[in-house]
Amino acid sequence: MRPFRSDRARLNAIASSVVLAVVLAVIAPFGPSALAAPVPTDAATAEVQIEAMSGALSTTMKSYAVAADDLARTRAAIAANSKKAEKLDASIKSGRTRLASQVRFLYLTDGVGFAEILFGSTTFEDFVNRSLALRRVTARDNMLVNQLSSEQAQQTSLRAELARRERTQTALVARLSEDRAAAQRALDVQQRYADSLSADVAAKLDARRFARNSGPTPVASKPKAKAGSVVSAKIDGRSGSYAVLSGQPLRYEPTGMSFTGIATWYGNVRPNMGTASGRPFNENELTCAHKTLPFGTRVAVTFRGKSVIVTVTDRGPYGKGRVIDLSKRAASLVGLKSAGVGSVKCEVVRPQ
Repeated sequence: MRPFRSDRARLNAIASSVVLAVVLAVIAPFGPSALAAPVPTDAATAEVQIEAMSGALSTTMKSYAVAADDLARTRAAIAANSKKAEKLDASIKSGRTRLASQVRFLYLTDGVGFAEILFGSTTFEDFVNRSLALRRVTARDNMLVNQLSSEQAQQTSLRAELARRERTQTALVARLSEDRAAAQRALDVQQRYADSLSADVAAKLDARRFARNSGPTPVASKPKAKAGSVVSAKIDGRSGSYAVLSGQPLRYEPTGMSFTGIATWYGNVRPNMGTASGRPFNENELTCAHKTLPFGTRVAVTFRGKSVIVTVTDRGPYGKGRVIDLSKRAASLVGLKSAGVGSVKCEVVRPQ
């Protein structure tokens, strides 16, 4: 009986392995989150899961930022070294021309000795001048040879450094692409997770958010912050201008991470209102709430042809299809305030 039971156990184990393989093959296209993040039925569990996703995304985006900074420094070093190489090339070319000229002079005067210089001179001063000229040419010749040797050694070293920097640049570009793709996948997974929440859970998450953001000691008489002036910024490779407040960077670079969906907006619903980042909320600043993007991240938001660059300082919104919550000022600049809600295109950018 034991051998029979053993065989049956092995058959059961094989069958279980086959079933597991089939299940994994079915969920594989959805990524590991399909197993790791079951849809919760309560707001507390959902909040914990979203915060875990936010931490993972923050790690990926930090890796991207480090690679982007390294790439910028490498490209700057390549540009500087290229300029040095160009100057060396010009100096070497000029030195070779001068050396060729002096060698030609020595060739033409080759074999001219003391007697020829003495008898060929009309005066003693002429003799001295001709002797000194020949010696100076020879000395300059030696100096040029030494200079050219030094510059050619520098050129060889510089070319080797350029080649090394270019290899580093290639590796950094590949790493940057991987980090960007990983961050984009994480953003997509997180939005799908948020969209899977029930309306009741999403409403409770937003309620918890505003309850947490209320100040412990409201001050009704607190004066409103003055609105800063709006200026235009540019994003490399993008047409059009983007509204920012004066004092903010005016040039940005795209990261390749983007998302679309429904945007909402919010203002100072109560005095002394705070944000999830700990920063006091000011509806006159260009800020936003996002479920998982690291605090301080800049996002270019476009609505009906108008664009603004906002900074992530808060968490939310959690309703199905909603991807970003703009401050009142930011919403006004793109026309979302009057619309209430609307479909927007968002792109994560970095200040230059």
